[in-house]
Amino acid sequence: ALNDSQIAYVGDDVVDLPVMSRVGLAIAVQDAHAFAKQHAHWITPSAGGKGAAREVCELIMEAQGNLHSHLESYLR
Repeated sequence: ALNDSQIAYVGDDVVDLPVMSRVGLAIAVQDAHAFAKQHAHWITPSAGGKGAAREVCELIMEAQGNLHSHLESYLR
């Protein structure tokens, strides 16, 4: 089981704030409600449905040190 500090959560509205305030990485999409963005650790450059999910995945993969190897696997 994971503890709250090991969880990343992506939200876009005030109803997401109870979870965002507990997790280790609270993320808001670019077009999120302003109050949700104020309480995010990171805000995606793109809006929800416009590439934000990919940005979050790539951020996590980069932090884990495996983004480039996954991208390069498409060249094989």
